[in-house]
Amino acid sequence: MLNGMRQNQETAWEDFRTTYAPLIRLIARKKNLTDQETDELLQDVCVTMVQRDAIGKYNPAQGCFRTYLGRIINNCAVDIIRKRPAAQSVSTRHFNNATDAESEVVEELTHEWEEFLLEKALAEVRSRCDDLTFLAFDFHVRQQRPAKEVAEALGISEQKVYLSSSRITQRLKETVERLQKELEKP
Repeated sequence: MLNGMRQNQETAWEDFRTTYAPLIRLIARKKNLTDQETDELLQDVCVTMVQRDAIGKYNPAQGCFRTYLGRIINNCAVDIIRKRPAAQSVSTRHFNNATDAESEVVEELTHEWEEFLLEKALAEVRSRCDDLTFLAFDFHVRQQRPAKEVAEALGISEQKVYLSSSRITQRLKETVERLQKELEKP
């Protein structure tokens, strides 16, 4: 994808928008941006990538792409917040790379990235299994309900709850690993 973006291939840019828009929206929500500001952030990130040749400047030897992209997203968010009228403005300390420790920015972005990958993987896995199996997993693993309670609620055996939970958990791990490799490769 990045090589295609470097060559200005429209399909690569569309893949970028499709892949990273949910992450950008998630970060915007965490930064308390309005819906209008979130749309502006999406546009500003893409414009920054093109106008400042951010793809050409990315060097995989200096770190992973998500950290690099996170800095761009953060800087664009700071710019949007600074444009707010004084009455609406909030402190930009949390968003500003100049005042935040580098490790805090990387840690926050890593957490947001992991959350993004998990949500993307959950949607993919859910689309490939039957509703009952996914519900058993969701109730037992994600909501941490006892297997007996889940079995009674869904009208299945406890063994089926454990089996569904195990299989979906395994598929989820595999999907997250695959998405990491796909989305983080230069």
